[in-house]
Amino acid sequence: MPGPFNPAREVAVRVLLRVLNGDAFAAPALDDALQQARLPGRDSGLATHVVYGTLRHALTLDRALSPMLKGETHPKTRAVLMAGAFEKLFLGTAPHAVASEYVNLARGARLGPPGLVNAVLRRVTLPDATDETRTELPGWLAGVYRAAFGEQAGAVMADLLRPQPLWLSLSEAGVRALEEEGSVVHPGVQGVDRVELDRPLRRTAAYENGQAQPINP
Repeated sequence: MPGPFNPAREVAVRVLLRVLNGDAFAAPALDDALQQARLPGRDSGLATHVVYGTLRHALTLDRALSPMLKGETHPKTRAVLMAGAFEKLFLGTAPHAVASEYVNLARGARLGPPGLVNAVLRRVTLPDATDETRTELPGWLAGVYRAAFGEQAGAVMADLLRPQPLWLSLSEAGVRALEEEGSVVHPGVQGVDRVELDRPLRRTAAYENGQAQPINP
């Protein structure tokens, strides 16, 4: 009988499967999946971290995994391994916990061979650094950034690998509603605040009542 696994990881892997296959863009696919799953705030945050983190570091993760895989790897299995490797190598989840969770996920949700998932996630390590893995961009795209930003290109490309905060334009009532639900509001400038949400934005009273609007300062 399969052991338990966090449903946030199943949401993340199924979103990654669609995105890596070229069937969807990450933001709308993740938004739809979270609305359907109705996960608690912390689990929604985990799913979000895994999806965007895996995609940010996809080049390095692919390079780490490829030598350990022979022949054709099913897209579902690849998505499981990419997500698990991201948690182990970049998110800092304990290696034994990563192997256990993703083995149970592969078995329980029928996303891949549990034995293969176990063997690969226990052995996977970061590959030797290259120009591409340092930026997580193919060489041609890194060249575009260097041409466009000059001396600032390194800082710009490094910023692409950092999770971006959620910025909201909030009314006073919106601030109160978010804080009452357990979210944390950090006052910003020009009426734009940085917010650590307790739950997905669409499930907050502030958003439902038109008191919160995402904005990029």
